[in-house]
Amino acid sequence: MQESRDLTAKGYIAMIGVMMILGIALFIYDYLQATYYFDSKLERGAAGSGVEINEMSLMDENGKHDIDVEISAVPFTEEEANAYLDEASDEMFDAIKGKNSSLDEVMYDLDFRQFYCNDLVEAKYECSSIEYISLDGKINHDVLTEPVIVTAEVILKLEEYERICPITMRIVPWDSNTKEGFDYYLKKKLQGIDSSNRDLREIELPASLDDKYLIWQRRIDYRGIKLVIVSFLAAACMPLLSYNEVRKNRKIMQKQRLKDYPMIVNELSILMGAGMSIKSAFEKMSKRYMKKKNQGEIKEGYELILKTYRRMTEGIGEIEAIEIMGRESDVKEYRKLSMLLSQNLRKGNRELLTNLEREEVNAFELRKQLAMQAGEKASTKLLLPMGGMLGIIMTILLVPALLQINI
Repeated sequence: MQESRDLTAKGYIAMIGVMMILGIALFIYDYLQATYYFDSKLERGAAGSGVEINEMSLMDENGKHDIDVEISAVPFTEEEANAYLDEASDEMFDAIKGKNSSLDEVMYDLDFRQFYCNDLVEAKYECSSIEYISLDGKINHDVLTEPVIVTAEVILKLEEYERICPITMRIVPWDSNTKEGFDYYLKKKLQGIDSSNRDLREIELPASLDDKYLIWQRRIDYRGIKLVIVSFLAAACMPLLSYNEVRKNRKIMQKQRLKDYPMIVNELSILMGAGMSIKSAFEKMSKRYMKKKNQGEIKEGYELILKTYRRMTEGIGEIEAIEIMGRESDVKEYRKLSMLLSQNLRKGNRELLTNLEREEVNAFELRKQLAMQAGEKASTKLLLPMGGMLGIIMTILLVPALLQINI
Protein backbone atom coordinates (compact mmCIF):
# COMPACT_ATOMS: atom_id res chain seq x y z
CA MET A 1 0.00 0.00 0.00
CA GLN A 2 2.82 2.39 0.87
CA GLU A 3 4.47 1.63 -2.46
CA SER A 4 1.19 2.34 -4.25
CA ARG A 5 0.92 5.73 -2.54
CA ASP A 6 4.51 6.55 -3.48
CA LEU A 7 3.82 5.68 -7.13
CA THR A 8 0.70 7.84 -7.09
CA ALA A 9 2.58 10.81 -5.64
CA LYS A 10 5.39 10.38 -8.19
CA GLY A 11 2.81 10.25 -10.97
CA TYR A 12 1.26 13.56 -9.92
CA ILE A 13 4.66 15.21 -9.57
CA ALA A 14 5.63 13.94 -13.03
CA MET A 15 2.36 15.24 -14.53
CA ILE A 16 2.84 18.69 -13.00
CA GLY A 17 6.45 18.76 -14.23
CA VAL A 18 5.42 17.86 -17.80
CA MET A 19 2.71 20.55 -17.78
CA MET A 20 5.18 23.20 -16.61
CA ILE A 21 7.75 22.19 -19.26
CA LEU A 22 5.12 22.29 -22.01
CA GLY A 23 3.90 25.69 -20.80
CA ILE A 24 7.42 27.15 -20.82
CA ALA A 25 8.13 25.68 -24.29
CA LEU A 26 4.86 27.05 -25.66
CA PHE A 27 5.59 30.49 -24.24
CA ILE A 28 9.10 30.53 -25.79
CA TYR A 29 7.68 29.49 -29.18
CA ASP A 30 5.00 32.22 -29.11
CA TYR A 31 7.53 34.81 -28.02
CA LEU A 32 9.92 33.99 -30.89
CA GLN A 33 7.10 33.98 -33.45
CA ALA A 34 5.87 37.37 -32.23
CA THR A 35 9.28 39.07 -32.15
CA TYR A 36 12.37 37.66 -33.87
CA TYR A 37 10.58 35.80 -36.69
CA PHE A 38 8.04 38.54 -37.47
CA ASP A 39 9.03 40.67 -40.52
CA SER A 40 6.27 43.35 -40.16
CA LYS A 41 4.24 41.82 -42.99
CA LEU A 42 0.58 40.75 -42.65
CA GLU A 43 -0.97 38.40 -45.19
CA ARG A 44 -4.45 39.10 -46.56
CA GLY A 45 -7.11 36.44 -46.18
CA ALA A 46 -8.72 34.59 -49.07
CA ALA A 47 -11.47 36.31 -51.07
CA GLY A 48 -14.72 36.36 -49.10
CA SER A 49 -13.10 35.86 -45.69
CA GLY A 50 -13.91 39.44 -44.67
CA VAL A 51 -11.86 41.76 -42.51
CA GLU A 52 -9.27 40.09 -40.31
CA ILE A 53 -8.29 41.76 -37.01
CA ASN A 54 -4.64 41.29 -36.05
CA GLU A 55 -3.67 41.98 -32.43
CA MET A 56 -0.33 43.80 -32.54
CA SER A 57 2.04 45.52 -30.12
CA LEU A 58 3.68 48.77 -31.24
CA MET A 59 6.82 50.40 -29.85
CA ASP A 60 7.46 54.07 -30.61
CA GLU A 61 8.97 57.06 -28.87
CA ASN A 62 6.07 57.07 -26.40
CA GLY A 63 6.69 53.49 -25.35
CA LYS A 64 4.90 50.23 -26.00
CA HIS A 65 1.14 49.93 -26.53
CA ASP A 66 -1.36 47.49 -28.08
CA ILE A 67 -3.22 48.17 -31.32
CA ASP A 68 -5.63 46.19 -33.52
CA VAL A 69 -4.79 46.25 -37.24
CA GLU A 70 -7.67 45.51 -39.63
CA ILE A 71 -6.70 43.91 -42.95
CA SER A 72 -9.35 43.31 -45.61
CA ALA A 73 -9.39 40.14 -47.68
CA VAL A 74 -8.25 39.75 -51.30
CA PRO A 75 -11.01 41.24 -53.55
CA PHE A 76 -13.04 39.09 -55.93
CA THR A 77 -12.25 39.21 -59.61
CA GLU A 78 -15.09 40.04 -62.02
CA GLU A 79 -15.24 36.43 -63.18
CA GLU A 80 -15.43 35.11 -59.60
CA ALA A 81 -18.08 37.68 -58.67
CA ASN A 82 -20.29 36.78 -61.67
CA ALA A 83 -20.02 33.09 -60.80
CA TYR A 84 -21.12 33.76 -57.21
CA LEU A 85 -23.95 36.05 -58.37
CA ASP A 86 -25.18 33.34 -60.76
CA GLU A 87 -25.17 30.83 -57.92
CA ALA A 88 -26.91 33.31 -55.58
CA SER A 89 -29.56 34.04 -58.22
CA ASP A 90 -30.39 30.32 -58.64
CA GLU A 91 -30.43 29.85 -54.85
CA MET A 92 -32.69 32.88 -54.41
CA PHE A 93 -35.30 31.78 -56.99
CA ASP A 94 -35.39 28.32 -55.42
CA ALA A 95 -35.64 29.56 -51.81
CA ILE A 96 -37.92 32.59 -52.18
CA LYS A 97 -41.02 30.42 -52.82
CA GLY A 98 -40.98 29.15 -49.25
CA LYS A 99 -43.90 26.72 -48.74
CA ASN A 100 -45.56 27.77 -51.99
CA SER A 101 -45.41 25.41 -54.97
CA SER A 102 -44.61 28.28 -57.35
CA LEU A 103 -44.71 32.07 -57.62
CA ASP A 104 -47.85 31.81 -59.77
CA GLU A 105 -49.94 31.02 -56.69
CA VAL A 106 -48.50 32.57 -53.55
CA MET A 107 -50.55 31.86 -50.45
CA TYR A 108 -47.88 31.35 -47.77
CA ASP A 109 -45.24 33.85 -46.65
CA LEU A 110 -42.21 34.15 -48.92
CA ASP A 111 -38.66 33.46 -47.78
CA PHE A 112 -36.83 36.78 -48.19
CA ARG A 113 -33.33 35.87 -47.08
CA GLN A 114 -30.71 38.52 -46.39
CA PHE A 115 -27.70 36.51 -47.60
CA TYR A 116 -26.93 33.74 -50.10
CA CYS A 117 -23.90 31.65 -51.07
CA ASN A 118 -22.77 31.04 -47.49
CA ASP A 119 -23.36 34.72 -46.57
CA LEU A 120 -21.09 36.02 -49.34
CA VAL A 121 -23.85 37.68 -51.39
CA GLU A 122 -26.16 40.23 -49.75
CA ALA A 123 -29.77 40.58 -50.92
CA LYS A 124 -32.11 43.60 -50.78
CA TYR A 125 -35.80 43.52 -51.77
CA GLU A 126 -38.05 46.17 -53.32
CA CYS A 127 -41.79 45.48 -53.89
CA SER A 128 -44.29 47.42 -56.01
CA SER A 129 -47.19 46.84 -53.57
CA ILE A 130 -46.09 46.69 -49.96
CA GLU A 131 -49.74 46.69 -48.88
CA TYR A 132 -49.96 43.06 -50.01
CA ILE A 133 -46.50 41.87 -49.13
CA SER A 134 -43.99 43.36 -46.71
CA LEU A 135 -40.26 43.69 -47.28
CA ASP A 136 -39.66 40.66 -45.05
CA GLY A 137 -41.88 38.44 -47.25
CA LYS A 138 -45.05 38.29 -45.08
CA ILE A 139 -48.40 38.22 -46.93
CA ASN A 140 -51.11 40.60 -45.68
CA HIS A 141 -54.23 38.41 -46.09
CA ASP A 142 -56.43 41.00 -44.36
CA VAL A 143 -56.47 43.17 -47.51
CA LEU A 144 -56.68 40.30 -50.02
CA THR A 145 -60.12 39.71 -51.51
CA GLU A 146 -58.98 38.34 -54.86
CA PRO A 147 -55.69 37.34 -56.52
CA VAL A 148 -53.30 40.23 -57.32
CA ILE A 149 -50.11 40.47 -59.40
CA VAL A 150 -47.14 41.94 -57.56
CA THR A 151 -43.72 42.71 -59.01
CA ALA A 152 -40.52 42.92 -57.01
CA GLU A 153 -36.80 43.35 -57.52
CA VAL A 154 -34.06 41.51 -55.70
CA ILE A 155 -30.73 43.32 -55.67
CA LEU A 156 -27.84 40.91 -55.17
CA LYS A 157 -24.58 42.55 -54.13
CA LEU A 158 -21.07 41.13 -53.79
CA GLU A 159 -18.54 43.84 -52.85
CA GLU A 160 -18.83 46.41 -55.70
CA TYR A 161 -20.64 44.02 -58.06
CA GLU A 162 -24.46 44.06 -58.26
CA ARG A 163 -27.19 42.20 -60.12
CA ILE A 164 -30.90 43.05 -60.26
CA CYS A 165 -33.31 40.11 -60.50
CA PRO A 166 -36.94 41.03 -61.35
CA ILE A 167 -39.69 38.81 -59.89
CA THR A 168 -43.37 38.59 -60.73
CA MET A 169 -45.73 36.81 -58.36
CA ARG A 170 -49.43 36.15 -58.11
CA ILE A 171 -50.70 36.49 -54.54
CA VAL A 172 -53.97 34.69 -53.75
CA PRO A 173 -56.21 34.70 -50.62
CA TRP A 174 -56.22 31.81 -48.21
CA ASP A 175 -57.90 28.58 -49.29
CA SER A 176 -60.24 27.46 -46.51
CA ASN A 177 -59.45 23.83 -47.34
CA THR A 178 -55.93 24.27 -46.02
CA LYS A 179 -55.25 24.18 -42.28
CA GLU A 180 -53.79 27.70 -42.28
CA GLY A 181 -56.73 29.04 -44.30
CA PHE A 182 -59.30 27.32 -42.11
CA ASP A 183 -57.66 28.70 -38.95
CA TYR A 184 -57.48 32.19 -40.47
CA TYR A 185 -61.16 32.36 -41.48
CA LEU A 186 -62.31 30.76 -38.22
CA LYS A 187 -60.31 33.25 -36.16
CA LYS A 188 -61.74 36.10 -38.24
CA LYS A 189 -65.29 34.82 -37.73
CA LEU A 190 -64.78 34.45 -33.97
CA GLN A 191 -63.45 38.00 -33.79
CA GLY A 192 -66.54 39.21 -35.63
CA ILE A 193 -68.89 37.37 -33.25
CA ASP A 194 -67.05 38.77 -30.23
CA SER A 195 -67.06 42.37 -31.46
CA SER A 196 -70.74 42.32 -32.52
CA ASN A 197 -71.99 40.88 -29.22
CA ARG A 198 -70.12 42.96 -26.70
CA ASP A 199 -73.29 43.69 -24.72
CA LEU A 200 -74.17 40.02 -24.15
CA ARG A 201 -73.02 38.00 -21.12
CA GLU A 202 -72.64 34.87 -23.26
CA ILE A 203 -71.76 34.28 -26.90
CA GLU A 204 -72.53 31.23 -28.96
CA LEU A 205 -69.72 29.66 -30.94
CA PRO A 206 -70.39 29.15 -34.67
CA ALA A 207 -71.85 25.80 -35.72
CA SER A 208 -70.41 25.90 -39.26
CA LEU A 209 -67.78 27.54 -41.45
CA ASP A 210 -68.00 27.46 -45.25
CA ASP A 211 -70.46 24.52 -45.20
CA LYS A 212 -68.27 22.66 -42.68
CA TYR A 213 -69.94 21.58 -39.44
CA LEU A 214 -68.14 22.50 -36.23
CA ILE A 215 -68.38 20.54 -32.96
CA TRP A 216 -66.96 22.42 -29.98
CA GLN A 217 -65.60 20.91 -26.76
CA ARG A 218 -63.56 22.25 -23.91
CA ARG A 219 -59.95 21.11 -24.01
CA ILE A 220 -59.45 18.16 -21.65
CA ASP A 221 -56.89 18.51 -18.90
CA TYR A 222 -54.96 15.24 -18.67
CA ARG A 223 -53.69 15.80 -15.12
CA GLY A 224 -55.38 12.64 -13.90
CA ILE A 225 -53.86 10.51 -16.68
CA LYS A 226 -50.43 12.02 -16.01
CA LEU A 227 -50.78 11.21 -12.32
CA VAL A 228 -51.76 7.62 -13.17
CA ILE A 229 -48.71 7.26 -15.47
CA VAL A 230 -46.42 8.67 -12.79
CA SER A 231 -47.94 6.25 -10.28
CA PHE A 232 -47.26 3.29 -12.60
CA LEU A 233 -43.68 4.48 -13.16
CA ALA A 234 -43.17 4.89 -9.42
CA ALA A 235 -44.58 1.41 -8.81
CA ALA A 236 -42.28 -0.02 -11.49
CA CYS A 237 -39.26 1.67 -9.89
CA MET A 238 -40.07 0.50 -6.36
CA PRO A 239 -38.50 -2.99 -6.77
CA LEU A 240 -35.33 -1.42 -8.16
CA LEU A 241 -35.14 1.09 -5.32
CA SER A 242 -35.82 -1.65 -2.81
CA TYR A 243 -33.14 -3.86 -4.40
CA ASN A 244 -30.61 -1.03 -4.30
CA GLU A 245 -31.46 -0.34 -0.66
CA VAL A 246 -31.03 -4.01 0.20
CA ARG A 247 -27.68 -4.13 -1.60
CA LYS A 248 -26.53 -0.98 0.18
CA ASN A 249 -27.54 -2.29 3.60
CA ARG A 250 -25.94 -5.64 2.80
CA LYS A 251 -22.61 -4.02 1.94
CA ILE A 252 -22.73 -1.91 5.12
CA MET A 253 -23.45 -5.02 7.21
CA GLN A 254 -20.61 -6.94 5.52
CA LYS A 255 -18.17 -4.14 6.30
CA GLN A 256 -19.31 -4.00 9.94
CA ARG A 257 -19.04 -7.78 10.33
CA LEU A 258 -15.59 -7.75 8.74
CA LYS A 259 -14.56 -5.00 11.14
CA ASP A 260 -15.71 -7.09 14.17
CA TYR A 261 -14.08 -10.30 12.93
CA PRO A 262 -10.57 -9.80 14.42
CA MET A 263 -11.99 -9.16 17.92
CA ILE A 264 -14.28 -12.21 17.68
CA VAL A 265 -11.40 -14.52 16.71
CA ASN A 266 -9.27 -13.02 19.47
CA GLU A 267 -11.92 -13.66 22.13
CA LEU A 268 -12.57 -17.19 20.89
CA SER A 269 -8.85 -17.96 20.98
CA ILE A 270 -8.52 -16.65 24.56
CA LEU A 271 -11.65 -18.36 25.92
CA MET A 272 -11.00 -21.72 24.26
CA GLY A 273 -7.34 -21.52 25.24
CA ALA A 274 -8.58 -21.24 28.85
CA GLY A 275 -10.33 -24.60 28.46
CA MET A 276 -13.86 -23.55 27.54
CA SER A 277 -15.91 -25.48 25.02
CA ILE A 278 -17.24 -23.81 21.88
CA LYS A 279 -20.74 -23.44 23.36
CA SER A 280 -19.38 -22.01 26.61
CA ALA A 281 -17.20 -19.55 24.68
CA PHE A 282 -20.23 -18.42 22.62
CA GLU A 283 -22.23 -18.06 25.85
CA LYS A 284 -19.54 -15.92 27.47
CA MET A 285 -19.17 -13.69 24.38
CA SER A 286 -22.97 -13.34 24.03
CA LYS A 287 -23.41 -12.23 27.68
CA ARG A 288 -20.64 -9.64 27.32
CA TYR A 289 -22.19 -8.35 24.11
CA MET A 290 -25.70 -8.17 25.63
CA LYS A 291 -24.40 -5.75 28.28
CA LYS A 292 -22.97 -3.50 25.56
CA LYS A 293 -26.10 -3.86 23.43
CA ASN A 294 -28.29 -2.73 26.33
CA GLN A 295 -26.16 0.41 26.43
CA GLY A 296 -26.92 1.07 22.73
CA GLU A 297 -23.78 -0.40 21.15
CA ILE A 298 -24.71 -2.61 18.16
CA LYS A 299 -22.09 -4.77 16.41
CA GLU A 300 -23.12 -6.91 13.47
CA GLY A 301 -20.37 -9.48 13.98
CA TYR A 302 -21.39 -10.12 17.58
CA GLU A 303 -25.04 -10.27 16.48
CA LEU A 304 -24.07 -13.41 14.55
CA ILE A 305 -22.47 -14.89 17.69
CA LEU A 306 -25.59 -14.05 19.72
CA LYS A 307 -27.93 -15.65 17.15
CA THR A 308 -25.76 -18.76 16.99
CA TYR A 309 -25.75 -19.16 20.78
CA ARG A 310 -29.54 -18.74 20.93
CA ARG A 311 -29.93 -21.48 18.29
CA MET A 312 -27.76 -23.76 20.46
CA THR A 313 -29.94 -23.09 23.51
CA GLU A 314 -33.15 -23.64 21.50
CA GLY A 315 -32.20 -27.23 20.68
CA ILE A 316 -30.30 -26.90 17.41
CA GLY A 317 -27.06 -28.89 17.41
CA GLU A 318 -23.79 -26.99 17.85
CA ILE A 319 -22.42 -28.12 14.47
CA GLU A 320 -25.60 -27.13 12.61
CA ALA A 321 -25.82 -23.77 14.42
CA ILE A 322 -22.19 -22.95 13.57
CA GLU A 323 -22.69 -23.94 9.90
CA ILE A 324 -25.81 -21.73 9.74
CA MET A 325 -23.69 -18.85 11.10
CA GLY A 326 -21.19 -19.31 8.25
CA ARG A 327 -23.92 -19.32 5.60
CA GLU A 328 -25.77 -16.30 7.05
CA SER A 329 -22.66 -14.20 7.54
CA ASP A 330 -22.21 -13.56 3.79
CA VAL A 331 -18.51 -12.99 4.57
CA LYS A 332 -15.85 -15.54 3.62
CA GLU A 333 -13.86 -15.01 6.85
CA TYR A 334 -16.83 -16.13 8.98
CA ARG A 335 -17.36 -19.12 6.69
CA LYS A 336 -13.73 -20.07 7.29
CA LEU A 337 -14.19 -19.72 11.07
CA SER A 338 -17.38 -21.80 10.87
CA MET A 339 -15.49 -24.54 9.03
CA LEU A 340 -12.69 -24.59 11.65
CA LEU A 341 -15.16 -24.84 14.56
CA SER A 342 -17.41 -27.46 12.92
CA GLN A 343 -14.39 -29.62 12.02
CA ASN A 344 -13.26 -29.46 15.65
CA LEU A 345 -16.67 -30.62 16.84
CA ARG A 346 -16.80 -33.46 14.30
CA LYS A 347 -13.24 -34.77 14.42
CA GLY A 348 -11.85 -33.31 17.64
CA ASN A 349 -9.10 -31.40 15.82
CA ARG A 350 -6.30 -30.81 18.33
CA GLU A 351 -4.82 -28.03 16.21
CA LEU A 352 -7.86 -25.77 16.65
CA LEU A 353 -6.09 -23.35 19.02
CA THR A 354 -3.11 -23.16 16.67
CA ASN A 355 -5.44 -22.51 13.72
CA LEU A 356 -7.33 -19.87 15.71
CA GLU A 357 -4.09 -18.09 16.61
CA ARG A 358 -3.05 -18.17 12.98
CA GLU A 359 -6.48 -16.88 11.92
CA GLU A 360 -6.21 -14.15 14.57
CA VAL A 361 -2.97 -12.91 13.00
CA ASN A 362 -4.57 -12.94 9.55
CA ALA A 363 -7.65 -11.14 10.87
CA PHE A 364 -5.66 -8.29 12.39
CA GLU A 365 -3.65 -8.02 9.16
CA LEU A 366 -6.94 -7.77 7.29
CA ARG A 367 -8.11 -5.06 9.69
CA LYS A 368 -4.92 -3.11 9.00
CA GLN A 369 -5.46 -3.41 5.26
CA LEU A 370 -9.05 -2.17 5.60
CA ALA A 371 -7.83 0.86 7.53
CA MET A 372 -5.25 1.60 4.82
CA GLN A 373 -7.91 1.26 2.10
CA ALA A 374 -10.13 3.72 3.96
CA GLY A 375 -7.19 6.13 4.08
CA GLU A 376 -6.63 5.67 0.33
CA LYS A 377 -10.27 6.51 -0.40
CA ALA A 378 -10.09 9.61 1.79
CA SER A 379 -6.92 10.80 0.03
CA THR A 380 -8.52 10.17 -3.38
CA LYS A 381 -11.50 12.36 -2.45
CA LEU A 382 -9.06 15.15 -1.58
CA LEU A 383 -7.44 15.11 -5.05
CA LEU A 384 -10.09 17.35 -6.66
CA PRO A 385 -9.85 20.22 -4.16
CA MET A 386 -6.06 19.84 -4.18
CA GLY A 387 -6.08 20.10 -7.97
CA GLY A 388 -8.21 23.25 -7.74
CA MET A 389 -5.79 24.78 -5.25
CA LEU A 390 -2.88 23.90 -7.54
CA GLY A 391 -4.61 25.68 -10.44
CA ILE A 392 -5.20 28.78 -8.31
CA ILE A 393 -1.57 28.83 -7.15
CA MET A 394 -0.26 28.45 -10.71
CA THR A 395 -2.55 31.28 -11.86
CA ILE A 396 -1.36 33.54 -9.05
CA LEU A 397 2.27 32.84 -9.96
CA LEU A 398 2.08 32.89 -13.78
CA VAL A 399 -0.33 35.76 -14.53
CA PRO A 400 1.80 38.53 -12.94
CA ALA A 401 4.89 37.11 -14.65
CA LEU A 402 3.22 37.15 -18.07
CA LEU A 403 1.88 40.66 -17.54
CA GLN A 404 5.36 41.81 -16.56
CA ILE A 405 6.78 40.40 -19.80
CA ASN A 406 4.27 42.29 -21.96
CA ILE A 407 5.19 45.65 -20.44
